[in-house]
Amino acid sequence: MKKVFQKLLLLSIVGSIGFLYSCGDDEDPIPPAIPTINVSASTADGVLTDGGEVIVGTTVTITAAVTSEGGFNAVTISNGSDSDTQTRTDLGVEAGGTSATAVWEIETDQAGTIDLTFEAVDDENQTGSASFSIVVAEPPSPPAKVQTAILLAAPTGDLMSQTFYSVSENKTYSRNDVESTSASVSNLIDFGYYYGASDMASLSAPDEYPIWDLAAAGWGTLNETIIEVTNITAAEYLELVTVEDVASALDEIDLASSNGTVTGLSEGMVLVFELADGDQGLILVGAITGTDGSDGTIALEVKLEIAE
Repeated sequence: MKKVFQKLLLLSIVGSIGFLYSCGDDEDPIPPAIPTINVSASTADGVLTDGGEVIVGTTVTITAAVTSEGGFNAVTISNGSDSDTQTRTDLGVEAGGTSATAVWEIETDQAGTIDLTFEAVDDENQTGSASFSIVVAEPPSPPAKVQTAILLAAPTGDLMSQTFYSVSENKTYSRNDVESTSASVSNLIDFGYYYGASDMASLSAPDEYPIWDLAAAGWGTLNETIIEVTNITAAEYLELVTVEDVASALDEIDLASSNGTVTGLSEGMVLVFELADGDQGLILVGAITGTDGSDGTIALEVKLEIAE
């Protein structure tokens, strides 16, 4: 009886081994790896890394290189609100093909961060994903326009002194320059210099100029430029480098009660002006020499709220 039991046990063990081998033959094959996506980007200036910065208006070229062991089917790009899908057919990839490259161009029309997500699908309906971010910044403010070495002279009886200034032309004029030609010139004059007994060194718009009656002299246009002394220091003025800097400084100045004449000027004062057409800017007062004679001058620098 013992020998019979041993034989039965041996047969049972052998049978179990056979069962295990038969089970191994029925296991599912290992599925292909899920798709992988390698995202790269570039602009006209070169390669753009993930999280890199561009300025508004830059065109970014996005490339998604997909590897798909299970056969490439499609790849989708999305920014959270919009999406676009490129299929195997769109990209000319044959059925069963394991790689594909999709390209998109993105126009950056406003500042902010563009968060892109990518999803690739294979023929086994497996998905792989990737992400890429672009930081879009406002373009830097350009340098403000600066007009230097402006030297105005105190008025003289011969009408030849270069007393008046045109901001748009960055040019000085005498009364003779304005009145000795049939061309329209007075409309170009924005302000003039004079030195008064009590006013001292002063600037005045043509419509308020106290030394001469310019209307009686035949000036067809007497521009109503507004001029005012500011609290900006000479050091602060020098720090106003860009158009945005100048614009911000001008926004802090109230010209509601200002007129067209400033008196008692001294070196280092910073003035604000507003032209008849609404353009604004700043004036830095430089050296003042002499008084109301032929040696009387004032040096100015003008900084405008426009690009250089």
